[in-house]
Amino acid sequence: MKYKIIALSLVLLGVVTMILVSCSNEKSAVSDVYDVIPDNSSLIISTSDIDSVSSLVSKDNALVAMLYSQKSELGMPICRVVDSLRDIDMFAGHLMQDAVVAVRKDGNSGLCQLYVCKTDEEKENSLAGLVDTLKHKGLESRIFNEIEILKCRLANSNSSVFVSFANGLALFSSSSRYMEDALQCLSGNGKRLKDDACFAKAFSASGKNELANVFVNTRRFSDIFSSELFDDNALVRNFRSIDGWLTLDMLSGSPVSFNGFQYAESDSSSFVSFVKSQ
Repeated sequence: MKYKIIALSLVLLGVVTMILVSCSNEKSAVSDVYDVIPDNSSLIISTSDIDSVSSLVSKDNALVAMLYSQKSELGMPICRVVDSLRDIDMFAGHLMQDAVVAVRKDGNSGLCQLYVCKTDEEKENSLAGLVDTLKHKGLESRIFNEIEILKCRLANSNSSVFVSFANGLALFSSSSRYMEDALQCLSGNGKRLKDDACFAKAFSASGKNELANVFVNTRRFSDIFSSELFDDNALVRNFRSIDGWLTLDMLSGSPVSFNGFQYAESDSSSFVSFVKSQ
């Protein structure tokens, strides 16, 4: 009898251990938002309060308008699009406030945007059910790298937003190519921005308690603007010659203000590196 009790205890201990390991593995599967940001992104906005940032960029102002043209896949910031989808309870409250918005330009396709936020990872089964609900609403679906991508056509518009859920993250993009690049990063087959040494320096210097952090690739930043006025601007040309990242902390208040630093690649031809050497 004594040996039976010991054997039963060992079996129970093994079962408990397997459950704990399984829970640990599920928890570790949740990714960081930067795990899916491609390294060729030109502008990054990172925040733990996406609603406040969204309300700022939603205002009609010249700076926001300069980012958009008829060639852009969306005629507005993608955070406004996600807001509109949340307002109609499209995602059942699963989207959290920690979010990153990335921007780049792909050839002649105009401004491409990627929005990544955390979800309530404890409700992954609910998210799977949510995907099924979205598909029943008529959203087109396809599989890429074993991950489902949904295509949401926007009302009163010819534009679409691509949506995917993976590893505790929700991804939205105005570009199917940008979405695929993000999912490639998640699978380890794409180049991630977080692995860029210069960006890592800029990221480490960013404020931790600010409204948002803005990261600008100095060589590529002007390419994302639709205005052709920048092409013949001497200051912009000089700025484009710098390889590196500019980090800006967005401070709360009215008007909004920024503090920041410039981090250049260790290249002797870089103007910033030359200044630092003097």
